[in-house]
Amino acid sequence: MVRFFKYCFGTLIVLFVGLVVFYFQPWSDYPPSTLASTFEPDKRVENFRNMDTLYPYVSVPKGDTVFEYPEAMQPLGNSYTYDGESKKLNSFFDKTQTTGLLVIKDGTIIHEMYRLGETRASKHTSWSVAKSFVSTLIGMAIEDGLIQSVEDRVEIYVPDLVGTAYGAATIEDVLQMSSGVDFSESYGEAGSNTAFNFSDAQKVLYRTWLLGDSLDDILAGYEKLEDPGERFYYRSSDTHILSWILREVTGKPVEQYLSEKLWKPLGMEADAYWSTDGVGTPIGFCCLNAVLRDYAKLGSLYINGGVWNGQQLISEDWVKRATRPSKPHLEPEHVGGNRGYQYQWWVPKDYDGEYIAMGIWGQYIWVSEKAGVVIARTSVDPAFRNHLDETIAVFRAITDQVSPVSADQ
Repeated sequence: MVRFFKYCFGTLIVLFVGLVVFYFQPWSDYPPSTLASTFEPDKRVENFRNMDTLYPYVSVPKGDTVFEYPEAMQPLGNSYTYDGESKKLNSFFDKTQTTGLLVIKDGTIIHEMYRLGETRASKHTSWSVAKSFVSTLIGMAIEDGLIQSVEDRVEIYVPDLVGTAYGAATIEDVLQMSSGVDFSESYGEAGSNTAFNFSDAQKVLYRTWLLGDSLDDILAGYEKLEDPGERFYYRSSDTHILSWILREVTGKPVEQYLSEKLWKPLGMEADAYWSTDGVGTPIGFCCLNAVLRDYAKLGSLYINGGVWNGQQLISEDWVKRATRPSKPHLEPEHVGGNRGYQYQWWVPKDYDGEYIAMGIWGQYIWVSEKAGVVIARTSVDPAFRNHLDETIAVFRAITDQVSPVSADQ
């Protein structure tokens, strides 16, 4: 019996030591102990602009020529109205832990602000704002003749998905988060006990980063929940499938296609980097890291109808198709009440030429076509969901302030 207990105790010690070694992995640049610190309250502001120290990544090179926005700086007013109350803009920035704000009117920067240690050179992570870049590349691949139609099934372009739930969905189904695949996405509120109720979106990231699995292989195994094309359900996995399509049809790494089609032509001012899965493939649904002015350039491209420096980078038809809900189930009243969806772009309730690239923790590219206004914002806001309606009210207030609309318009 004594020998048995000694054996059990020795086994426990070995297991404990093994877990400690696995957690800290002194041989790795990205051990689980480092990943686990991403959202710690006293570290996350710094982490969000230094994700290259936490996660593996690939670079997105800029070109030789940098586009510089003209500037005509002016202060913003400090008041806006939300829920029938007058509020202070500075207080909103404080409570949402806003780190950067850029306001562009008719192609000219009129306000630029950095907070909480952020600078113009900071490469803040975008989370799901990356989705709008990926959908833009899909439009470009169509216009390059590499994809025939959004009505085509995914399996036509990705042989590994033949016979799978994702393979049966059309590209448009996937663009519209209507794939019908049984993939759950929810996030526990930071600091609450629900933070430990992992959804599939969290599970696949932990699996790829901790176990080194391919995100492609993981997502190919998900089953069908319902018929595609009938119901909106936010699935980040859908966007990774779009990035997989891009890799197949271009024969290039998706970061290379992004560099060639957007980063270099738009004159981005800094290389970006894109966090990868366990086998070095960019995570298509998130984690593009760039400076604030470069995020804004995607909004500027769209507000200009796809034209940049006199060159039509993407058609005006795609810009319109990508940013206007085309089916009833994508309208705000069917998506969630306060926002609708189309091709990886959101539209606010009562939208009128307005659309948004949006990421968790409060990352945004806001476009108001009628007002000629683009707003890019980064933040580290754990209550970003609760602040969404107010954020839209703030963007509209800033838009109205810098581009007042006369009564007869």
